[in-house]
Amino acid sequence: MTFIIVAFDYHDTEYIRMGYVLQKSIRQNCPGAQIIYHRCEAPLVPEDERKLKRFGENAEKLRIWVSLLEECEDNEIVLIDSDTMVLQDVSEVFKNEFDVGCTVRTRKSRIKYNGGVMFVKKNERSLKFFRKFRDIDDMMYEDRKFHEEWRAKYSGMNQAAFGWMIENYKEPVAIMEFPCAEYNALSDDWKYFVPGFTKIVHLKSKLREIILSDFETKIFYNIKKIWREIENS
Repeated sequence: MTFIIVAFDYHDTEYIRMGYVLQKSIRQNCPGAQIIYHRCEAPLVPEDERKLKRFGENAEKLRIWVSLLEECEDNEIVLIDSDTMVLQDVSEVFKNEFDVGCTVRTRKSRIKYNGGVMFVKKNERSLKFFRKFRDIDDMMYEDRKFHEEWRAKYSGMNQAAFGWMIENYKEPVAIMEFPCAEYNALSDDWKYFVPGFTKIVHLKSKLREIILSDFETKIFYNIKKIWREIENS
């Protein structure tokens, strides 16, 4: 099993710090797993396009993911955002029959998918799927009307393109859904966090601020405590 991580350099380097902790968490909790850690400059966005900065970064991340996926010699691969933390071995995922595994929200939300964690059994079907996924993502980034149509339904940049793939891709590929609460815990899962059940936590937005802050807080204290312990190990 190989984890592929893309980390962009920012002035505040928070994602680099989180990327290092993610790697530590993988080494501690997924014995034998390989890590491909790709650190690079954040893509340049024209000054008048700053509101699209996040979309540009996500589009570039997907391009790099696909490139590294093509080069990877392993056939069991986890594509994972740098602002996550792995708490248990996830290799059991690959005992299932699928080509592409995605994570879906387990609690009521208008947005079904989150693209921060994806599982791939590398073969011709999954590679073909990801190349088309990348191409659709690029098309959406260039065509705002096309993007907005699908972002309204699936949110984000990559998620919008993934939603298009789910609805329109006709080539043979086996897609399997895995619950976010267990494999990609998001904001609606954090308050239900149970050590020993949740395998991957996605440290987004408010939770990211909390774990990186030096201020004491009772909110999500248990998640912050685990992250800090891994960082200092």
